[in-house]
Amino acid sequence: MRKILRNLVLQRLEAYVEKLLGKHQPKVIAITGSVGKTSTKQAIAQVLSYKFSVLAHEGNYNTEFGLPLSLFELEPPERTTDVIGWLRVFKTMRQTIANDDYPYDVVVLEMGADRPGDIKRFMSYIRPDIGVVTAVAKVHLEEFKSIEAILREKWLLAETSKQVFYNHDDERLRDHGEAQSHMYGYGLSPATYWMDLQQFDGEKGWGGDLFFGDEGLPLRVPVIARQAVYSLVAAAAVAHKLGVGKRDIIEQLAQFQQPKGRMRVLQGKNGSIILDDSYNASPYSGVAALDALSQFTGRKLAILGTMNELGEYEAAGHRLVGRHCGFLDRLMTIGQPANEHLVEAAEKAGVESDKIQTFASPQAAGEAMVSELQSGDVVLVKGSQNGVFAEEAVKLLLADPKDADQLVRQSQGWLDKKREQFRV
Repeated sequence: MRKILRNLVLQRLEAYVEKLLGKHQPKVIAITGSVGKTSTKQAIAQVLSYKFSVLAHEGNYNTEFGLPLSLFELEPPERTTDVIGWLRVFKTMRQTIANDDYPYDVVVLEMGADRPGDIKRFMSYIRPDIGVVTAVAKVHLEEFKSIEAILREKWLLAETSKQVFYNHDDERLRDHGEAQSHMYGYGLSPATYWMDLQQFDGEKGWGGDLFFGDEGLPLRVPVIARQAVYSLVAAAAVAHKLGVGKRDIIEQLAQFQQPKGRMRVLQGKNGSIILDDSYNASPYSGVAALDALSQFTGRKLAILGTMNELGEYEAAGHRLVGRHCGFLDRLMTIGQPANEHLVEAAEKAGVESDKIQTFASPQAAGEAMVSELQSGDVVLVKGSQNGVFAEEAVKLLLADPKDADQLVRQSQGWLDKKREQFRV
């Protein structure tokens, strides 16, 4: 019965989205990829807001329920079996469709794909005006089994979108998109849109030239991770295609702030700096985060949590990240796979065993790291969601406890879940 109700609700939600888009016809920009979806969504929204009225939810609304509801700015009932709650939601959706004016010119949608068929389902009722494919990496391998299967799923968005922007530095995406006239590459090496990174400053971020075709304009972007610059170049490409002026794009990108839990720089205890990348983790993003940490001066420390949903790639994925830890002055890990496989590779990479500690909870890791902090230290904190929740380690490192509102998953529902899991 529960499954039947779930399917009926989804069908109704999707039908209302079709009616909304058919009547009001906002420009639809859809983003998918293994990493960088939320940062790309936020960057595109910020730049386009200079010229358009833009809808782009700050939260993670990329699921089969969340995405349709996001177009109507609605939340689901607390219980998916709450029939009365869903009837109220449907009533509000009908009212929004019936209104003469929809308040947004552009909607920016994040489309996750945790299992085969997710993107196909989205594409069954949404045809994006612009599709963005950020990258393909070994994530969700429990469901997809191979990176080729992930590529096939993500590329369904490109095949359905009227215009496409893809990460030209990703060889798999480049092979699919390069010969297509309605597809445009972006990246950190020569492409239709690209940024030539020239200087790094731990306080100011990356500087260089942003290229629109052959024309390059100087730009300083306030992001720490080199990988994060891809999101900003994608935003520049989309905005340029939609008619935002180049100088206006530069001005908006120079003010961009990373979403919570995605390489945000926070002030830590004892004059330390925290690189909060605690939202989620994969081998691809873990290596990128460590590369960002390596750019800094001072002692380099890291709290690295287990990476979930890697399937048969679990051991190899953790070892890949561990092999990039050789420069660390201190390493702490959370969860069995990280404690075993990541630590083993980190020791082989050169981290001395007495500089490594393993923990079962983020609170324990955070408490241990606090005692280590010195002025000038830079601490990277990263891990997956369920079972790890590395943001709770960040909370213990903050110089100002009030900065906890800058962390991910701080709603009462999430706090209750974490309290139950770790019994704190």
